[in-house]
Amino acid sequence: CGPGSLLLDLASTYTKSSFFGLDLNPLFPTHIKPPNVSFYEHDILDGLPFDGEKFDFVYLRFMKDFFVEEAWKYKVLPEVLRVLKPGGWIEFMELDRKFYDIGPITSDFTQMWLDVKQYHYIYMSVPKFQEIIQSFQPQLMSITTEEKINYWYPISSPESQNTVDIAKELMRFTKARILNSTAMDNLEFEALADKVTAEIKEYKSYGKTYRIYAQKKAHN
Repeated sequence: CGPGSLLLDLASTYTKSSFFGLDLNPLFPTHIKPPNVSFYEHDILDGLPFDGEKFDFVYLRFMKDFFVEEAWKYKVLPEVLRVLKPGGWIEFMELDRKFYDIGPITSDFTQMWLDVKQYHYIYMSVPKFQEIIQSFQPQLMSITTEEKINYWYPISSPESQNTVDIAKELMRFTKARILNSTAMDNLEFEALADKVTAEIKEYKSYGKTYRIYAQKKAHN
């Protein structure tokens, strides 16, 4: 769940629902948070720390490149389906590795991130990831994929400040890996992040995300 921003917003909006976030790295808040949200520092490969058929909805974002195919098939998806109620829904949000209409600074940053990423993550194409999910058809139905264009900084949008935050969140996600893998220091990274954000606004850069969702079949 990263810093937990989405869960915090949802928990504040839907106060009668309960929300649970899980991440291997504890970037989420531990003290100041709504009472209906809980965060867990945990590795999903060790199994999810929840009872079976507990959740109505399970959401995984930007996770496909963290696990090899075998881990998805035999560890991650079986665990997710175990804790999902029959009739419940699962949704994946995945990012296209390309950015579109980018300037030279953003292009260099993107290439640097891809160079770093190849040593720390597994690149899996969206079609390959879809294929893995389709292999669970005996347990899932209504498997659907939607492609979305995400303008990280649309000048004409009243939500532009939120969009800038999304761009910065992506760079916060890359920060630790880049600092650990290059000679760049913290101040240099922050200066670069500001330049990339400004350039995204200037060029109206955008990316594509894919939402894949499916419903767990009821027991026979």
